[in-house]
Amino acid sequence: TRTVVVGAPDDRQQEMLTVVLASQRAGVAAVGPGVAASAVDAACRAVLDEAGWGEYFVHGTGHGVGLDIHERPAVNGRSDDVLTPGMIVTVEPGVYLEGVGGVRWEDLLLVTDSGAEVITASPKPFTVDVTSR
Repeated sequence: TRTVVVGAPDDRQQEMLTVVLASQRAGVAAVGPGVAASAVDAACRAVLDEAGWGEYFVHGTGHGVGLDIHERPAVNGRSDDVLTPGMIVTVEPGVYLEGVGGVRWEDLLLVTDSGAEVITASPKPFTVDVTSR
């Protein structure tokens, strides 16, 4: 998942983009073998809570991807799953404001023996210049 703002973002949109990206990076940094999936969720939520956006993050941080698009491990605050090498998980925090819009950054990660590898190729932040068209 990538978020795009058409035109220049206003101050609130820019803050949403920046804070959710910081949250997502914290979650990505937390992924590794032997890590509780709930700890990845907590890493994302801590950044959003500190910035005052926590109440707008209304879903789990991620999930496993394999034969089904949504499978274990569940990456949320109630999960008792533990990450192990070979698992592929998403880290996808977001904030959503009614009547305004939302921001979500998502990557797929392969849990390795020594940490994790981001296997998503598209850049963040993703920008589109519509001024020259």
